[in-house]
Amino acid sequence: MSIVYNEPFILSGPKIRQFSGSYFLFYIAGRKWIENNGKPEPVYKIRMAYTQGRLKLVKNDKDLIESKLGGK
Repeated sequence: MSIVYNEPFILSGPKIRQFSGSYFLFYIAGRKWIENNGKPEPVYKIRMAYTQGRLKLVKNDKDLIESKLGGK
């Protein structure tokens, strides 16, 4: 089995909210770094996971807001 890591650098800032009986986890993820004035800076993305059933958390596996700077 191969594992693909699409959020390898940063997982942070979790916020959990309940809507219509399901729980949603919003968090910050980082997949790449860019150079800014000679210094490495992470590219942060807002992502989401949600509950499916009682104990299963499903990651949406996509960015919630389209990138404007810093690429994908």
